[in-house]
Amino acid sequence: MRCLPDLRARFTILNNGGDMPSPGQYTVVEPSSPDRTESFQLAAGESIDFDAAGNARIDLTYATRSLPFVFLTVQGRCLPLPTVTATATSTPDQPTPPPPPPPPPPAPSLQAAGVCNMTGSASFTITNSGGDMPQQSSYTVTNPAGGTLTSGNFQLAAGDSITIPVTGFNGDITLSGPDFAPVTVSTLCGVPVQPSPRPPSLTGTGVCLEAGGASFTVSNSGSAMTSAQTYTITDEDGNVLQSGTLQLGAGESITIPFTAPRAATTLKTPNQ
Repeated sequence: MRCLPDLRARFTILNNGGDMPSPGQYTVVEPSSPDRTESFQLAAGESIDFDAAGNARIDLTYATRSLPFVFLTVQGRCLPLPTVTATATSTPDQPTPPPPPPPPPPAPSLQAAGVCNMTGSASFTITNSGGDMPQQSSYTVTNPAGGTLTSGNFQLAAGDSITIPVTGFNGDITLSGPDFAPVTVSTLCGVPVQPSPRPPSLTGTGVCLEAGGASFTVSNSGSAMTSAQTYTITDEDGNVLQSGTLQLGAGESITIPFTAPRAATTLKTPNQ
């Protein structure tokens, strides 16, 4: 409010917050004129000016996004207020605005976690990091086939937690419920993972001997052979010239001599 040269008062309503969600009202109360009421709705940063008597009073009501009712009063000081005589009718008091409603309680916020204790044993924990749970909720622990291992109900106050032990099952288990995200944990933390053994891998090489015949070498670069296998040496027509059996451990090799007239020969094993 500021005073004008003619002793009238100029009032300014400025919105230095966000946009008004709904219209507000201001009432101009002047000692010598009837009250008048106007509505307004300002965006962020907007303002309105209006003039009134130098001793007018402005009653302002509006709502915000967090408060349903706000009441302000501004008294003009450009003219002295008139003296109230015994016969004067006083202005009725403004009604007391109702208090704002209390804020709603915070909602519960549940998080679940799981840990493997030892082989066949795990524990799940449900923690409430929000407000008190107004009613009970439920949980279920299942195996990969969907079978229920254990289930129950719980109700946690703000900051409380519950631990759910599970024993007697080896493998992945899942904790789920309607009010928290499911979590899966394995109960095989005490079982060492054994690497899969490599199968036997046989390779053969051959060399021609100056004295006639040939020499073949069979090497195993895989794991040990679990049983003996047959090898054959054939000529270029597929006729078997020599045969036998061999069984090699991991990394072992064997040399097979062959003596015959000079001709093309081939060594065959089941893995070649």
